[in-house]
Amino acid sequence: MTQNRKETTKTPRQSQTTSRSSGMSMLMDSSFPIFTFGIVFNRSAITNAALDLGVDAYTRLYADAKVGSQQNFVYCYGADGGTTLFVNIEVPSMFGLSLSRYYPLKPDTFSVIEKTCIDGSK
Repeated sequence: MTQNRKETTKTPRQSQTTSRSSGMSMLMDSSFPIFTFGIVFNRSAITNAALDLGVDAYTRLYADAKVGSQQNFVYCYGADGGTTLFVNIEVPSMFGLSLSRYYPLKPDTFSVIEKTCIDGSK
């Protein structure tokens, strides 16, 4: 009696993928004081005190690109921005402690240009 035996050999498969990703961004930042009020003393022995109310604003432009052996070239770009309403208090130090502080009151971020990619993804 003969047996039909089928032999299968598995050859190991090697898969190699390479990819490269790169990006850049540019930030523009500025501060717009709304108003300042305080006390200014004529005598130099007493330090002035002031309260600033202002807005910090920024805009960030960004872009990135990806390419790989298993992926087509894709690039994306966009822009976002933000604002922060703030109070900055400048007062003399007492007992060696600085009492001056920056207080953010109302931060907000928003999209200036929605992120857009060449392949339609987000």
